[in-house]
Amino acid sequence: MTESCHPFSYQQEGKTDKYEDVLSKISIIQSNSQPTNNNIHPYPTLELPKDAEAFLNRAIARGKGGDYEGLIEDLSNAIELEPNSAKLYFRRASEYLGVGRYLGAENFRKAIDDYNQVLLFDPSFAEAYNDRGIARRLLGDYVGAIEDSNQAIKINSTDSEFYVSRGLAKIYMKDYHSAIEDFNKVLRLKTNDLIAYLNLGFAYSTLEDFDKALENFYQVLAIDPNYAQAYQNIAAVEYRMNNIQKAIDNLRKAAKLYLEQDDFTKFKEVWIGFKQLQPKNRDADAYINRGLTCSTQGDYEGAMKNYNQALQLNPNDALAYYNRGILYTRSKAYEKGLENFTRSIELDPGDPDAYAERGFLYLNIREEQAAIEDFNRAIQLNPNHTHAYLNRGCAYSDMGDKRGAIQDFNLAIEINSRDAEAYYNRGLAYCYLGFFKEAINDYQKAADLYKQQGKMTDYQDALNEIKKLSALG
Repeated sequence: MTESCHPFSYQQEGKTDKYEDVLSKISIIQSNSQPTNNNIHPYPTLELPKDAEAFLNRAIARGKGGDYEGLIEDLSNAIELEPNSAKLYFRRASEYLGVGRYLGAENFRKAIDDYNQVLLFDPSFAEAYNDRGIARRLLGDYVGAIEDSNQAIKINSTDSEFYVSRGLAKIYMKDYHSAIEDFNKVLRLKTNDLIAYLNLGFAYSTLEDFDKALENFYQVLAIDPNYAQAYQNIAAVEYRMNNIQKAIDNLRKAAKLYLEQDDFTKFKEVWIGFKQLQPKNRDADAYINRGLTCSTQGDYEGAMKNYNQALQLNPNDALAYYNRGILYTRSKAYEKGLENFTRSIELDPGDPDAYAERGFLYLNIREEQAAIEDFNRAIQLNPNHTHAYLNRGCAYSDMGDKRGAIQDFNLAIEINSRDAEAYYNRGLAYCYLGFFKEAINDYQKAADLYKQQGKMTDYQDALNEIKKLSALG
């Protein structure tokens, strides 16, 4: 009985560009990525009665376990036992503040109520003023936020976070010059504060002082070269300066980092902007389309000539590299295929098909782990990528993990119930595990689909597998 898995090339005949040429606004700081100062200051340790302390300890344990409701319940019970404890009110306020972004603004209001109690007990507690100001800012009360920051700074003028909080509130009030003063004060107190540099860049960009904006964003990268938001911000500034290629280059860097960091929300946001900014070269596109026509007619040499011509006209055409990679893989020129798929991914890191095809190539050269990594990325970018699941299943099967392979074949079938290769490969895995009845059922389903699709060689292969198993009795 054969145990050879049938991997499948997703785009055996190449592909054409599938993106619309629509340019959307690229903003400096997106609503979900604005640097904010939500660090919570610890209150000095106080002696608590035993029962209240027990509630506090259990609240901490519940918080670590993700039981937010239980955490708040235990903190509230502790407060009932110690109603004059600034520490307990501050701790509960901090929890309300921390979850407000996810569970609703009402939590910010509850945090403010608790901070009010803290300040009744300890009017000199600067951190409580600061954090109450954060809650007010998040509720849109920028005047109140600035008042709280002023009070915190009056009590302690050397805490850089207080100036960050006030600077952010001023940015929301569009008082950019005053915000710049606060963020510069932060940098005098704390030299490498990324939030300060990011918001200085934002403020200068809004004031159209693009040189200073870029200076601050590049300072972020000097501190942290992998800070994706900085590249995104630089791209936005370069775009506003009409430096389109520089904007594209920085969006590509941001997209790559977001992808590596598994931040798919930000990645998709940047990738859309990146695709929309990509310049169109109609002549190069024409050669790609000609290449595709040649390929579908079996003229692979002609297809390659057209893709080469496209790359002469546009050396950064990811699609030409992608389609050329498919031709090299078909002709078993795997090293060249790998170079082309890798270059395509470098130019367009958001194309799931490029990862899927490179993974298919890795399968052909028996580098299963590298193949799995590429299929994983393809699936992350497109959770309905049938052939990424199918080929990842083949990789698992080749590595001896037949059950893992069956799970992936199941997923491929869930997405496309007419995928003959998925049934055939699942049949192979069932056969290897000794589930012959299930294997025969899958081979029969694969045979029926192959016949409907006119794939008579594959149809006969499936029937042969059924005969072999039937002969076993």
